Amino acid sequence: MAIDIKEICSKSAGDKERHILIVDDNSIIRTLLENILKMEGYITSSVNNGKEALDYLKDSQPNLILMDIDMPVMDGYQTCEEMRSRKEYETIPIIMVTAVGDKDIVKKVLSLGANDYIAKPFEPEELLSRIGAHIKVKGLIEERERLYTQAELYFQSYKNSSDAIMITDTKGNIVDINQAFTHLYGYEREEALDKNVNILKTSHTTPEFYKRMWMEILNKGYFNGEVINLTKDKKEIPVILSITAIKKDGNVIGYMGVTVDITVRKQLEDALKEYNRTLEQKVKERTKEIEDTQDATIIGLAKLAEYRDPDTGAHLERIRNYCRLIAQELATREKFKGIIDEKYIDLIYKSSPLHDIGKVGIPDNILLKADRLTPEEFEIMKRHAVIGGDAITAAENRLGTNKGSFLTMGKEIAYCHHEKFDGSGYPYGFKGDKIPLSARIMALADVYDALTNKRVYKEAWIHKDTREIIIKNSGKHFDPDIVEAFLRMEGEFIKIKKHYQFEE
Repeated sequence: MAIDIKEICSKSAGDKERHILIVDDNSIIRTLLENILKMEGYITSSVNNGKEALDYLKDSQPNLILMDIDMPVMDGYQTCEEMRSRKEYETIPIIMVTAVGDKDIVKKVLSLGANDYIAKPFEPEELLSRIGAHIKVKGLIEERERLYTQAELYFQSYKNSSDAIMITDTKGNIVDINQAFTHLYGYEREEALDKNVNILKTSHTTPEFYKRMWMEILNKGYFNGEVINLTKDKKEIPVILSITAIKKDGNVIGYMGVTVDITVRKQLEDALKEYNRTLEQKVKERTKEIEDTQDATIIGLAKLAEYRDPDTGAHLERIRNYCRLIAQELATREKFKGIIDEKYIDLIYKSSPLHDIGKVGIPDNILLKADRLTPEEFEIMKRHAVIGGDAITAAENRLGTNKGSFLTMGKEIAYCHHEKFDGSGYPYGFKGDKIPLSARIMALADVYDALTNKRVYKEAWIHKDTREIIIKNSGKHFDPDIVEAFLRMEGEFIKIKKHYQFEE
């Protein structure tokens, strides 16, 4: 029976009933979680502590468990450890809900077998994204296990079935066959007798293969391998071929050949390969959805400063495109090869909107002031670089992101985008290459956008005048390499400005 690959791969492993068990002694939290989940179509059940959860699991198994850590009677640590010690519960995804994202707590819950954690307070979107991803992956894994089980059943069925057997003389002439041989190859016994085994050969099997086969039979007394054989009606079939020498008084008097049709097994193997490819793709898609959700959350935070300062308008969109443009141009230069690649360009595009996130910590009377700031006010305004950098550092530490993530680059930009190439900037007075490259790129992009757009305290400058200021400050405010990149791409800068020229 042929295996329909499309039918196998079209089954949605995550479309079973979506049932979530909530384990929390706080009735308010339970109600909140139930409301969030039910709005998304989940079926929920709730218990007060770990002991009640284990009792519940005796009668019903959910698709996922949301569990608090601090509970009476039996806390989340004990419950998680107990569940993972029992085979019947080991595949249920567990997401621990923690009061704080402390690294030691996170390490402990994960070491005890939890699949994930989320710290309070949490965004419903992030919670739902994580739940959906874990349920989807669990379903896909279960579907794959089902397919592997089916494959094993097929294999055992063929292994224990009646095999096609033929007996030949030493020259390969058939002297006897069984009924299974007739069924497999189409030859009646009278037709097959005295015919040579060459009637089964196909062009797929090379002379070198047969030479190796007979060498093994001579040396070991047997051969076992896969070949393509030919039936009476010229149909090619894959088989497992086993040949054993028949001896009498130490002399070979003939051979017994046993063939097992593995057509279905081959089809199933192909189906498994295709399904694994589909599984990998779906897991990648779900992982990307989680990453996109995280990116959107961070970008949303970056726009907090924009919402408090309405003059910035399309500033974030222009800035991220200016930064990407400069990075792309620098990447073509020998000096920056090995430093700027596609990943770097993607990171600066994602992280650049975080540059002014620290402005959320600046009082409105200073941030929104239409007149020139006093020296004292300017000192307060300058704090936004450190406020923003510290905030991203805290987020980076809490999430445990790897070095080279867009949070790492966002931190560099937030701290250092007001540093100047000659060391006269703030907050640290860094000079030259001590300023991160990402921040040097941002410095030019930020100034260009600020000068060419209208603000409550000034009119917009034309491109020509802005260009002259940038050239004049090459080596002072700006990195000369970045100024040169800007000049080579200034036409594209003008296009970006026009494209994102939203009403200020």
